[in-house]
Amino acid sequence: MGEKRGYILAEVLLALALAAVTIPAVIQGLSVALTAADRAQDRLTLHNLARSQLEDVLAQPYDPLPASYPILSPVPPEYTVQVEVTVPTQYSYPGGSSAPETVQLITVRVNGPFGSVELQGYKVRE
Repeated sequence: MGEKRGYILAEVLLALALAAVTIPAVIQGLSVALTAADRAQDRLTLHNLARSQLEDVLAQPYDPLPASYPILSPVPPEYTVQVEVTVPTQYSYPGGSSAPETVQLITVRVNGPFGSVELQGYKVRE
């Protein structure tokens, strides 16, 4: 009977050793998975906010420079949205004329907890 107790003790010690190695590895894996999910959710939110803001600006009436287009609300507290309006430097008017401003480059920047995203589009005066 004493021999059987030795085997049971060895089995218990082996099980504890396996648990001591396995449990932290599982917890670390869960932590990595949760962080990856948070980052993926952040990227999705960044892109959705930027796309929505750009679409909103493009749908608004043309505002000559210095243009000021409103920021959509509500913006989640951990995110910031910026809209910059400029005249595109690559745009040249046909015939080289000095026609009035007719095209604006809209740049939307959204910053979040894990990064930022920038989208651009052109707004044309009709």
